[in-house]
Amino acid sequence: MDVADKDFGFKSFIEEIKKYKNSYIEVGLRSEVTNGSPITNDKGVNIATYGAANEYGVPGKIPARSFIGSTIDDNNDLYNSIIIDGIKKIGDGVTPRTHLTKLGIRVQSDIKAKIGSNIQPPNAPSTINKKTKGKGGNTTTLIDTGTMRNAISYKVFI
Repeated sequence: MDVADKDFGFKSFIEEIKKYKNSYIEVGLRSEVTNGSPITNDKGVNIATYGAANEYGVPGKIPARSFIGSTIDDNNDLYNSIIIDGIKKIGDGVTPRTHLTKLGIRVQSDIKAKIGSNIQPPNAPSTINKKTKGKGGNTTTLIDTGTMRNAISYKVFI
């Protein structure tokens, strides 16, 4: 009796996956934009530096209000399932670039939503006064002009 080995495209699928083994995305506050100019806040501070100070805190000055790490932690299972789903679809005409772009957009959106969620602890009264100029207004933590939230981006590396 002869035994036939049929891989139904498995070998070509594995070869295609190997091409992208070093592919990844970066999502967050990048220190430059497409034209190479840094994004700064209204005080001229590089937005990536400003974001790091808020993500991790500055002892005695700024409390840590994680918006990137906590988003990843909160959605880890979801992001893993998106990755697995994308791998399954690569043989169906979905390219790794397309899939990583989809994941980048999702993570970017989730981080922006986290920034808008009024992460605790609340702003100090002095911060509220600076933000509102004593006239009332937006007291949401991490949001003053919206520059940092708007600067959240992703980049696909293939």
